[in-house]
Amino acid sequence: DTILSFTLNVEEYAEIVGICVDEDLVYADQDAKARCFKLAGDQRVHLGRIIYRGIKETDLTEEKTYHIKLSEYFTGVMNYFAFIHDEDRGDRSGGISHFSNIRFYEKEPSCLSTKSFNFAFSECTTEKFINMIEVEMAKVSGCNGIDPWGELISLFGVNSDSEVTDKIARICDSAYASKRMAFNEMMGENEKQFVNEFFDGGNIWNYEVDEAGE
Repeated sequence: DTILSFTLNVEEYAEIVGICVDEDLVYADQDAKARCFKLAGDQRVHLGRIIYRGIKETDLTEEKTYHIKLSEYFTGVMNYFAFIHDEDRGDRSGGISHFSNIRFYEKEPSCLSTKSFNFAFSECTTEKFINMIEVEMAKVSGCNGIDPWGELISLFGVNSDSEVTDKIARICDSAYASKRMAFNEMMGENEKQFVNEFFDGGNIWNYEVDEAGE
């Protein structure tokens, strides 16, 4: 249950930016499963033997931290660690990316699984949720030194930061469920004609002009 964690910043796109762990020094050999993860880049076809499904890519100028449970994708003794920076266009010098905070650690049992906690904030976002989890972890001695993303991978029983983010999104979505209102209900019975005409198009409301045509 080894987790690979790192931060990636993409300054300039290459075709493929990736990270790999492997048993040997042969890329894309006869391994039963791929050993590399595509993390960024604008190439979408002919990717070869690389893992990209379920991996949320880092956008241009964005900085993203990844936590990937490796045993979900492959198992065995891995002896090598490598980066992919593939750029075949022009003089092949394009693309700038920065990896930092790289570490491997073993997935620990959740330190919060037996605890009850709740928190409230004005807007439910992944960042705020993680911050509140850190606050709760600080109250539990067994959570000392554990990364909050790693804790949530264990607590939620998932395999990557992408799945943690999806889980948080569902939690946030459910928190707003009681405050939802259907569009037709919000618009009211008397506004149905306006709504229909607006979506049909061709009236002044579609072009945002007033009676003077301005």
